[in-house]
Amino acid sequence: MILADILLWLLIISGGWLALTASWLTTFAIAPRFTEECQQRYTTHGIWAVLIGVIALVPLSIIAVALFRHDHHPLARMIAVLIPLSLMLMALLGSSGLAARVGAGLGSPLDAAQPWRRVMRGGWVLSASFLMPLVGWFLLLPLTLLSGLGTTVLVCWRRRYPHGAVA
Repeated sequence: MILADILLWLLIISGGWLALTASWLTTFAIAPRFTEECQQRYTTHGIWAVLIGVIALVPLSIIAVALFRHDHHPLARMIAVLIPLSLMLMALLGSSGLAARVGAGLGSPLDAAQPWRRVMRGGWVLSASFLMPLVGWFLLLPLTLLSGLGTTVLVCWRRRYPHGAVA
């Protein structure tokens, strides 16, 4: 392995780390109430968020793959590509609540004046846990994204049906 290969992987991992934290901070900056609702869902429905994320992911992924493989119309192909991209966006939006939840556990006196620091601190710690070989790559990161998708569904469901049976 030459130095260029080492730098390549270092920059890819660093870029992913920064992109995750930046997406969580952006979500908090644009929609702080949504991030706080996601944080509350993680506190009350942590395991359910993962299960709902799986329930949302599996059928939509099957539909996207089937649509991409069997329909060659450009509009159908575009929809097939947009489905996983929108699922990933929803997962990133929802997982901002987990970053806020982790950051709340690492409290600081500055949090009252600058609440975004809680998300940044939690985001750094959460994304650093993804760097752990095997467990971080194949367990923590997928569970975080699945729970983020589930949390987004729970929050949107709760907004749509405020007195519903779920959440």
